[in-house]
Parts: sequence; C-alpha cells; structure tokens
Amino acid sequence: MIRLVSPLEDFIIIHDNHQGGFILLRIPIKFSSIYTDSVVCMECGNHYQQLSSHLRNTHSMSSEEYSQKYPNMPLRSLKSVKSITGVNNPNYRKGNKVRKVLDGKENVDFIVCRECGDRVRMLTNSGHLRKHHMNKEQYLCKFPGSPMVCSDFSENKSPVSNFTYEERKKYSIQNQIGNPITYTKPHIKISNLLQDEGILHENEVMVFNHSVDINIDAKHIIEVQGNYWHSHPDKFNESNMNHIQRAKLSRDIEKHKFFQSRGVNILYLWEKDINDNYDLCKHLILSYLSEELSNYHSFNYLLQNGGLEIQPLKDFYY
Repeated sequence: MIRLVSPLEDFIIIHDNHQGGFILLRIPIKFSSIYTDSVVCMECGNHYQQLSSHLRNTHSMSSEEYSQKYPNMPLRSLKSVKSITGVNNPNYRKGNKVRKVLDGKENVDFIVCRECGDRVRMLTNSGHLRKHHMNKEQYLCKFPGSPMVCSDFSENKSPVSNFTYEERKKYSIQNQIGNPITYTKPHIKISNLLQDEGILHENEVMVFNHSVDINIDAKHIIEVQGNYWHSHPDKFNESNMNHIQRAKLSRDIEKHKFFQSRGVNILYLWEKDINDNYDLCKHLILSYLSEELSNYHSFNYLLQNGGLEIQPLKDFYY
C-alpha cells in the first residue's frame, strides 16, 4: 500500500514490503514538480519523464493497472505532456480556444473514436476508420448515434455539403473553369485519334448536368473507362470490388440510364483495349458514328480481317 501524507511540501510514503512490515520513504521533492520536470512512480519512488515504459519493464504493470491502483496520479510530467502534438495533447489549443472535453467524450473541436479512443476531427472510410477495417455503416451499426464529424467542422463545412448529386457535379465542373484539367493517358490517346480522323469533339464537358469525357454531338458521347476505377469485368466482380469502386459503378449506372432514357447510347472505350488494341478503338468510333454498333462496350469486340466481330457478351452492369 502506498499513501501520500504531505502533498504540499514533501512525500512521505508508507510502502508495504509484503512481509508484514512497512518501510517509510521520504522523497525530498515539491509536490508541484510532479507536473513540471518529472513524475514520481508511486511503486518505487523514482523520478521519470513518463511512467508507461518504466511500469512495463520494471513493475510488469500496464498504465491502466497503475491508474486503477493510484487514481488521479499522473503518468507524465508536464514537460512530457507538452511534447505531445496534436489533439492527443490534453492541453491542445485551436487558436485561442482551449479544447474542453464535454462529458469526457465529445467537444466542439474533436470527436472520440469509440473503437480505439483516439480524438479525431472526422471519421471517414479512407481515413481513420480504415485502420479498424470498417466503413461508416459498420461503425454506426456497432455504435449507433455516434457523431462522425466534430461540431465546429460541420458548422464550417464546404458549400457543397448540402448539394444534391446533380448540383455537386455542376459545381465541380464550374469550379474547374480557368484551372488546367489533367487528362489520363488513355483519354489523350482517344482525343488524338479523333483529331487525326478530323472528328470535332469536346473534352470533359457538362451534358445535361452530367460530366462526360468526350462529347462529339448531341447523340454521340464517348466515355474512357479505367480498368480499376470502373471495374473491368475481366478483373473485378461483386466479390473483389472495394467501396470506392462500388460507388463509382453506381454513378456509372445512373449516368448510363439517364442518357439512354434520352436516346443517347454512350460508347465505352476501356483502358485495356485503348492500350492493347488501338485499331479496334478506331473502328469502334467510326462504326459508332455510323450507327452500326449493337453493343457499346469495347471489351465485347474483336478486330478480325479488318472488321469488327462481336464476342459473346460479357456479364456487366450496364
């Protein structure tokens, strides 16, 4: 048993030696110094910057066990606490505003991850939640009603936060005005092919509030599909797609149905075919403009004897 007798001047510690007797230890140090240059281990009376490694190596005790045995006793000196950066520092400030924890859990500047206890600004699938191998839906299922972003972040959120999907796309395109657009290599190849064939076209434009890769005219649109992001059927299926690919696929299906309802069949040229079979893409574009295609995915065609030959159709979503 260890007991603090004189907290304001000196420590007088009564230590049970587990042999029926007691040892009196007097530590000549001001109580305030626990919070400045060093912290005293209540197990042995030695001074350290922090106790976690000392407890583990010397006393075979975890920080949690120590805190349970000696409630309200610090594990770090103030000097050590100041070396902690970011929101994990209990004295962390944002501007002139002290981060005060409300109810021990939430505050206006951060939220607490219920899975690990870390304090973060927001919980996202591609950010903090990824280290727990879970997404937002799984997190909310496990911890119903938990906040996903801190309150001051949501108060100062992006202007597009409340936009509909259509408004987001329109804002995204408008926001690109005056900024250079970086095209993918497959996109550049197809654009150059169209230029070589004398086919007028526009790159990355809005058509009916939908962003399209290449617009030729009111009835002819070309989409350049990356193998990964758009889930090429030779490489991806329902079992091995991640949540980003699923979200992208959902948007692709929505766009496909939208244009199809307006009598526009989009030609989908896939990265694999653009890189491996350039002539096939050229024949597909010319046949597409001549209204000679029965299917609009390049992976369903072969180039044989200078002409297009359709293969057995691959199972795809649109």
